[in-house]
Amino acid sequence: MIWKFPRAGDGQAVVGSALFRHDVPVSTHRPRRSLWPHYVKNRLTVLRWPVWIMERCLGAPPPGAKWAVFAKYGSFNATWIETGTYFGLTTRWLSERTSNVISLEPDGDVAKLTQRRLRRSPNVRIFNESSETGLVAALQKSGDRVCLFLDGHYSGGVTYRGEQVSPIVKEIAAITEHLKHVSLCRVFVDDFRLFGQSDLDGSYPSAQLLVDFATTNM
Repeated sequence: MIWKFPRAGDGQAVVGSALFRHDVPVSTHRPRRSLWPHYVKNRLTVLRWPVWIMERCLGAPPPGAKWAVFAKYGSFNATWIETGTYFGLTTRWLSERTSNVISLEPDGDVAKLTQRRLRRSPNVRIFNESSETGLVAALQKSGDRVCLFLDGHYSGGVTYRGEQVSPIVKEIAAITEHLKHVSLCRVFVDDFRLFGQSDLDGSYPSAQLLVDFATTNM
């Protein structure tokens, strides 16, 4: 799901946060463990095209399908903010097309590994924070043109789970508050198909939340 919001810009604020660098130790919230099986599995998702097509494009799309949407509807003359870095497939793809990428990854071990993988991408900043705590500061660093990919939900494995499976409610609230500071804002939401599904025990809010957000801010 995608939204585009034009707004008149009126400046920006900069708030400090913990940026990963080679000389700064990465804090972790759980013991170090092997991430490589999860990393390999994540890399293999790029091969999901045939399966996804056989599913009539109703299941989880491969990264390339998402990237095609970004290329068609996004702006690469803007800062991109990604919630949920994971192993950085999309982060790397964005870094090759735009000059400023900010990504939030709450799992310390995953963030450290991905920062090391992307150490040759000086236009990428990876913050060891969840979107619930870090998105406001990221928005304040983004300038007056920003695109957001909201992918910070829990999906099993080593992905991070906060108070909610999906932090979308707090993410939408932070973006809504920031809209008055931007001249361009485009929002992409991952796994829209899961919103409002009764078998997920309320883990995702109703899709109407996103519809109301879009229509209110058109």
